[in-house]
This record gives sequence, structure tokens and C-alpha cells, in this order.
Amino acid sequence: MNSPFLADQLAVGDLLSRDYKSAPGVFDDFITPEAAIRPQWKPLLDSLQGKPLRELDRRQVLVDQLVYENGVTFNVHPDSDDRIRPWALNVLPVVFAEDDWTKLQDGLAQRGRLLQLILADLYGPRTLLKRRLLPPAIVYANRNFLRPAVGMLPEAQAWMLPLYSADLARSSGGNWWVMADRTASATGCGYALENRTVISQTWPQLIQDCHVQRLASFFRKMRDTLLHLSPRNLENPHVVLLSPGPGDPYYFEDAFLARYLGYTLVEGGDLAVRDDKVWLKTLGGLMPVDVIFRRVYERQLDPLELDGTSTIGVPGLLQCVRKGTVSIANPIGSELVESPVFMAFLPQLCRELLGEELQLPSIATWWCYGAKERQYVMDHFNNLVIKPAFDPSGGEEIIVERLSEAERSQLRDRINADPAKFVAQETIVRSTAPTWRDGQLRKGHIALRSFSVRSEDTFSVMPGGLIRVSSTPDPIELSIAAGDESKDAWVLSSRSVKHESLFAKHDSEVPLERIGAALPSRVADNLYWLGRHLEQVDSSARIVRFLVDRLTVEPSFEIDLEIAAWVRVLASRGLIEPGYAVEELSHTLPSLEKILLNAVYEDEERLSLRQTVRETLRLASLVRDRVSLDTWRMVNRMEHRFRRVPEDSERDLGDVLSHLNQLVFDIASFYGLTTDSMTRGQAWRFLDIGRRIERGLQMVTLLQETLAHHTEEHVPLLQSVLDVADSSVTYRTRYLSRIRRVPVLDLLMTDESNPRSLGFQLMMLDEHINHLPKNPEQATRSAEQKSILSALHQIRMADVHELCDPRDSQSRSLNQLLLRVEQELMNLSTSLTRRYLVHSGPPRHLQEFARSTS
Repeated sequence: MNSPFLADQLAVGDLLSRDYKSAPGVFDDFITPEAAIRPQWKPLLDSLQGKPLRELDRRQVLVDQLVYENGVTFNVHPDSDDRIRPWALNVLPVVFAEDDWTKLQDGLAQRGRLLQLILADLYGPRTLLKRRLLPPAIVYANRNFLRPAVGMLPEAQAWMLPLYSADLARSSGGNWWVMADRTASATGCGYALENRTVISQTWPQLIQDCHVQRLASFFRKMRDTLLHLSPRNLENPHVVLLSPGPGDPYYFEDAFLARYLGYTLVEGGDLAVRDDKVWLKTLGGLMPVDVIFRRVYERQLDPLELDGTSTIGVPGLLQCVRKGTVSIANPIGSELVESPVFMAFLPQLCRELLGEELQLPSIATWWCYGAKERQYVMDHFNNLVIKPAFDPSGGEEIIVERLSEAERSQLRDRINADPAKFVAQETIVRSTAPTWRDGQLRKGHIALRSFSVRSEDTFSVMPGGLIRVSSTPDPIELSIAAGDESKDAWVLSSRSVKHESLFAKHDSEVPLERIGAALPSRVADNLYWLGRHLEQVDSSARIVRFLVDRLTVEPSFEIDLEIAAWVRVLASRGLIEPGYAVEELSHTLPSLEKILLNAVYEDEERLSLRQTVRETLRLASLVRDRVSLDTWRMVNRMEHRFRRVPEDSERDLGDVLSHLNQLVFDIASFYGLTTDSMTRGQAWRFLDIGRRIERGLQMVTLLQETLAHHTEEHVPLLQSVLDVADSSVTYRTRYLSRIRRVPVLDLLMTDESNPRSLGFQLMMLDEHINHLPKNPEQATRSAEQKSILSALHQIRMADVHELCDPRDSQSRSLNQLLLRVEQELMNLSTSLTRRYLVHSGPPRHLQEFARSTS
């Protein structure tokens, strides 16, 4: 199988059918114990039959590339490389027959209804406790039972469970067992959708030929269900997706779902409670919120009534729920039945509450609190898994057979000392399915997370789900982040599958608008600093690129003077030691070549290009629901290139030139994409405001350290200023080769037709500031309007001939003008932060802070 000949000649279908063998005593989803291919896989094999084996490698490379470009990770906050966990998706799906899936979804729908009734009772009349169908300890000793949630929902809102998930596995006989119930949040459904998106782009014809059921209808039902939760009778209520923020492992999914479903992505600090109502804090004021699709652990939702240490919740939120002014999905308190102890009671509760037998059984569970159950656990101790009774599955999990005799004895003592805290469950060797990786066909042990949404009086199940794959039969952790890989789950249909859309076909008429959804202050802040960081990267990259180019040229007096000027610019920005700008000190420092390499690549330097690019990606990840996928891909690719830089011993100036050339190109592409794809709303304005302020400050520094520092007509220096400022073509078109100080200063400082000039930045800022939300009670101009008007007026009134007067040997007039403009730009940044970005969190550090403290 590994020979080049076989790799070229053997068809994919042949490999799957001939070389794949099932393991004894393990159910295999692909073949029977008699080595016969299961019927649901035959359409897939028929489509792959004529394709050479190398086609799987090619398609897997495409899958990996799409996952990388889409930025699918467990945590996209790149504080350190070891926190970034890229999503691994296998090119081969797992295929399920339509009949088999129908039985499974019937069992899941029943289970969802049952758990909903249990929760409604335990947070309501608690009849189950009164009738002794559940022991009181299962509730009152359970830390997930939230007393503030008892009777919280008003009578107008029937207690319901909008979303329900379950972790499933097959036993050796092929039967489905529920390993864990997920009632707090539908974590993982976004990853399942992303898997389908990537696989659809990888095998578009294959999915159509195999009649794979689509996922869009499920998400349409999810959106409709959440809309119907609104306590106000509105046709289009305001739904927000509440995320813990970028530090959460699943922040990618939060942003992905918010974008896909059309919800506003918010964090706790974006919401406020006023008059027992929840409001979204926006630049234009407070906007009412009707439904909160929560992705935050319920104990962190309201620090006033739940966890007082929570910094990601909304104080007063529970009171708003009691008043019926806002709905939360899933309701607060729904995490209670995730405790594995409930599994031991579900069969009896199903008969009592639904009058039916439980169709989809749980993994066999024994609560050690009962003497009979505890004795069974002790008799079969070595073959069981011990878990905390009241913690959701996926946390501590003790496999007894792996313990030493001393550890087993200690565990027995712990159970006997407090038996109510423990449950025991049987071990299941999960079923297997074929996987393809590194040119080899392998078996992977799979677990399935299903997703259901309440639709009218029942639950609709996603036709598919999230498959997690482990290379060993060991018990898999039940969190999404566990498992070596994931797979797409295909549920086949007996007939052709029509294209599904997220949007209903017969929506009522929608009123036209020109202004998009209101912008939260936090988002505006992140966009503002994203613009500033992008411009800082662009400006620094151009200067370092020019210096590297000059260092590779034969030395001369003119080149030395140019290098000295640009070294001063870099030193003023903090990229290199200030001593390099002082001739007497520069000889005692490491070589300029080495220091430039550090300025580009060094991880420990806060203002190095590599760190600034990394921070740019972090900021882009915070607003990825506000930018196009192509724009995100550009920033992701930009950071990825810098992450793959050579080791210290292998770096040279050639590497720097290559990276900086591509970096400048990537940033230009980013600006082009945002110019073409972002509507001219507040999000675009704050991104461009950050860009214009930073470009203005960078131009001030450039002019201070070059034209204001050298009053003579030094043509090579003037040419380098034009080159770095990307204005050489414009200058040459106007003045040919006659390079003089006055027209250079005019082009870079006062010419408002030049998009690189200081005047152009101020003109654009004046336009942006005038379009920002204003206080209607304020008759006079705001502080930010005054700052930008003052700076713009000074530049427009400047006489470049007087500023370049050769009699002013120290360029005092020019320096004073630049200092005044710089101060006004910094005042503008401060005013904008105070007025619009005050809710955004801790301040960030860039050159303006170095200037203010110098």
C-alpha cells in the first residue's frame, strides 16, 4: 500500500474495500463482522471507485488548507503559540443510513422532551421529589441546582428547553448509548456546520451524488425558535449571542454562529440592566435586547445572584428574566440535568412523565448513594469508570483498571466516606470508522455529538452532528476539545436533496435601511485599534525594508546619512534602541543588521513587527463577525507567515526583505478588501479612524526626523522619504527628476489629494468625526471636533516655502507645527476613547504612550 506504484494505481474504493479490517469485539460503522461493506457506504465507494489513491491526499491537503484559511481553532487568542489549537478535520466522513438515523432522532426527541419536563418540575412544583421518584439529595446536594432559578420564569413563558445536545457512542452490538446529556448550551453545532462547509467545498459533487441531507434547515429552525422566545410581540426581535470572550476555547464558534445566524455578538460588558430590562450599549445609546443566546456558563451570568466573582456576566440579569422582559436560551438552571447521576433515574422517569419506555438508553450508571448500587460497584470495581455524581460529564473521569492497588483502595475509601458524590458507569469501546491521514488508511474510534432544537411540541434533530475521532479505544473525554480529529457526519436520503437556505422562502416585506445594526463600544474599540496596528505594521515594514535595502549597498556618505535618518525614525517608534540615533553610542551597540533582525522577528520585544502582527491577528479575531471571510483570511495568512520564520542562526537580511515585501502586499490587500466590502457605517469608520490617526502620527515622526532634521537639499534623503511614503510616482509625475525640499514637504504634509499625506489623514478624520453619533443636547462642537479642526486648520494655513526657509537652520517653525499637530491627534484619540470607547476595557499601549511619557 505504501509503494509509489500502488499510490498511483490503486483506486480509493479498492483500498477501502480490500485493506480495511474491523477489530474483534468492536462495532465498525463501515463493514460488518463478515467483512461486508455496510449499504449506506456504497454510494460513497461508487463515487470514489475510479479515483487514484493520491486523490485522497490531495483532498486532505485541501481540507487542511480551508480549515487554516477559515481560522478554525479552539482558541484564536494568540497570547502564546501553545494556546492555539488548530481544528483537525478528516477528509473521510462517517455515513449513516436514513432508517438508522430516523430511529436515533426519535430517541433523541423523546429524551429532549423528558429532560425538559424534569427541569420544569424541579424548578417549579418539585412533584418528583414529593413523590419520591427522585431522592432529595440528587437536587439539594447538587451544586448545579440554582435556587435563584426556582419559579423564576413568569407564567407567560412556559418552561422549555430550546436546545438539547447529546454525546453518543455505539456499543459492540451497534446500539446507540447516550454518554452525556448537554442541556446548558449547544456547544459544537458551529463546528459541525464548519465541518460540513469545508467538506462540501472539498467534495461538492460527492455530497450531491450521495444525497447527503443538508444542515441549513436545522439552523433555520434554531433561528425561528430563538425568535419566538421574545417576550415582546415583535416581527423581528433583537437577539444577541452572549460569549465569554476571546479567552474562551470556543470563541471561534461564537463568532461563527453569530455571523451565520445574523445575531449581534456581545460580551457581558456590552449589556446593561436599566429598569429591569436588558440593553445593548452602542455608540448611539442603549438598544433593547429581547433574547440572549447564551454561551456563558450559567453560574457566571449574573454576579449579583450567582457567582459574585464573575466578570463576564450581566448584573441584574435574573431579575429581568423574572419580570419577563428578556428570554435566555437555554434557561438558567438547565445545566442541572447534565449531572450523570440523573441517568440512573431516566428510565423510570420516562414511564412516569411520558408514559413510554425510554427509547435511547444511557450508558449504564450506578449512583453510589444507594447501598445496593454501591455494593454492585464494589463487586465490579475494576471494570467501571468512576465520576463525580453532580459535575457535568467531561471533567474528572477515573478508569479503575488503570489504577494501582493502593490507588484503588484509596478510591474505595473516598466512595464509602461520601457515596452521594460518586457515580460509576460501564466502559464502552466506541465503534470504529475509516480515517485517512499521512497517506495511510486507519481505524478511528468515534463519538457523535447530536444537536436538537425544540420545534413546536417536539425536537428536531440535526441530520448529522459533530464526530470526534480518537486513535485508541480508550474512553474519550467528552469535551469538544478532546479527540485527535473530527469528521463530517453524513445522513443519506433515499431521494435527491434540494438546496436548503437559512432564510425562509416567504418572509414578510422588510423595510429598507441604510444604517446597519448598532455598534457596541467594545467592537468600535477593537476596530479602532485594529486600524492603528495595521498602519503601524505597514509603516514600520516600509522603513525597515528600506534600511535593509540600503545595508546591502556599497557604503557611501549619502547612504550613511540616509541610514542615520531612518534609524532615528525607528528609534523614536521604539523598534530599536534609542542609542542607535546617537552616533557616539551607536558604536558600542550590536550591529545594525542584528538589531534590525530583532526588530522584525524578536518575540520578547513588545513593539517588534512580529509581536505587532500577532496583536493585529488578535484584534481581528475579536471582530471577525464584522469583517468578510476574505479579509479575515488575509490577516490570518499575514500572521501565519511571521509565525514560520527561520531560527535565529538561520536568519539574514534576505529573509527580512522577503517577509516585508509580502507583509506590505498583504496589508495593501487588506485595505483593498475593506474598502470594497465594508459598508460605510460606524464599524468601517472606526477602523478607518484608527488607520488615519496612526498614519498621521507616523507621518509626523517621519517628517520630524528627516525634513525637519535636515534643512539642506539632500536629494538622496528626499528620494528615500518619497519612497518610504509611497509617493515617488506622484512626485515624479509632477516634477520629473527635480527633487527639492519644498515640493516634497508639500506633497507629504499639505497636499490633501495625496492619500499618504498628513493633510489627507486630517481631512478624512474631519469627515469621520462629523458622522459619529452626537449628543443632541450639546450645541457647541465636541472635544474631538475641536481637536481635528485645529490640526486641519494649522496644516491648511501652513506656508511650505516659509517652513523650508534656508535661514531657519534648525527648522523651528516646521518642528513646532508638527508638534502641535501631533498633540492634537493624541488629544483626538483621548477624546474618542472617553466619548465612545469607554466601555471597551483596559487601555492598549502604542507609540503615543511612549511619546506622552518621554
